[in-house]
Amino acid sequence: MQVEVIPNGVEPALVKQEVRNEAQHILFLGRISIEHKGLDLLLAAFQKIAASCGAPLVIAGSGLARDEARLKARVRELGLESTVRLLGKVGGEQKAEVFRRALFLVMPSRFEGFPLTLLEAFCWQLPVVLYAIPDLAWLPESCCLKVQPFEVQGLAEAMARLCRDRATREQMGRAAKAWVPQFSWDVLAERYENFFARVLKDR
Repeated sequence: MQVEVIPNGVEPALVKQEVRNEAQHILFLGRISIEHKGLDLLLAAFQKIAASCGAPLVIAGSGLARDEARLKARVRELGLESTVRLLGKVGGEQKAEVFRRALFLVMPSRFEGFPLTLLEAFCWQLPVVLYAIPDLAWLPESCCLKVQPFEVQGLAEAMARLCRDRATREQMGRAAKAWVPQFSWDVLAERYENFFARVLKDR
């Protein structure tokens, strides 16, 4: 039996697009699942830097009603109503806009697969702040700031660093854009084609 792991992919047009970002906010984009996605950790970390970083936190995505309610309640409890924007589910032009206006993507998940959102962020020439969980620790350090799981202070410091350090953001963003073409569906489709050709040849 032949086995090959072929990852998620992104549309070739997204990989090839020219990017002109207007860095305005920190972005979380994903399913609203408090424990899985580490949104409790994210809010606790952002509270530490909200007054000094000068950029709001945008949380885009939807989830179960109870998780969305818990998220809104936690924002209120931490006094972050003026600096955290909850957009709900985004798609199409609105999704493109939240990427275009992001300084970076933050992904504080407690566990993950290989999320498409991360690849999309790289296509938009954005660095990513994430916890170095086994699922994501293999990603290149040239594109990501990795934080010891599940440190709130470490996450806050990583976000603060990218908020204030434009040169690092841009350098990491360029590295991300250069790394992501291997996940274009043009490339992955060829991998599928080659795999099936080998399987059929061996029959």
